[in-house]
Amino acid sequence: MSEFSLNVFEFSRKEKSRISLIFDVVIFASFKIYLLTLVKCMSVYLYLSTYLHLLHNNQQYLVSELYNHTSLLQTRTITSDRNTRNKEVDARQKRDFFMMFFTKKNKREKEKIATDHKKKLNGRMKKHRDRDDKNYHAKKNCKHK
Repeated sequence: MSEFSLNVFEFSRKEKSRISLIFDVVIFASFKIYLLTLVKCMSVYLYLSTYLHLLHNNQQYLVSELYNHTSLLQTRTITSDRNTRNKEVDARQKRDFFMMFFTKKNKREKEKIATDHKKKLNGRMKKHRDRDDKNYHAKKNCKHK
């Protein structure tokens, strides 16, 4: 019995080399699997981070383009043509709506912006209606025909 138990731990040089080779292969394979999973995780992380970054940049670009495009309409003088005036008012309303929700404001500030904007638009439109009515009556009552 004692000889058998001693012989279990005594390996020949050939057997020791085989065992060490097996251990090396197992360690190398497990390290390779670990590296592959690490590389996959990193590639997924990089892909997602660049994708989200591009989405954020695209949103910022769209908002700035919208703001630039509609702010040009705001600086133009309003003509007497009602269709053009309505288009400009619509563009201003859209711009204010988008800028209100893309900038970080609380609900009360958003409501204040909306009501101020409505008051301003109503006052501006009333001025133009009065001017158009005066022109209409002036032309209608003109004695130099």
